[in-house]
Amino acid sequence: MGVLFWSPNQFWSSSPRELVLAIEGYKRANTIPDNDNTPIFTDREKDTLKEMREKWG
Repeated sequence: MGVLFWSPNQFWSSSPRELVLAIEGYKRANTIPDNDNTPIFTDREKDTLKEMREKWG
């Protein structure tokens, strides 16, 4: 999570909602438009994150 300057501990201890809010905040702070309501993660990426969290906590 380099662009958020999160340590691995901060990333792995965050909830999915906290991660989404952090990314949304980053996008707003860096003026990245979100006019098309594109999801932050695809379903496949969500599944991968879930698997990683289950595997490594």
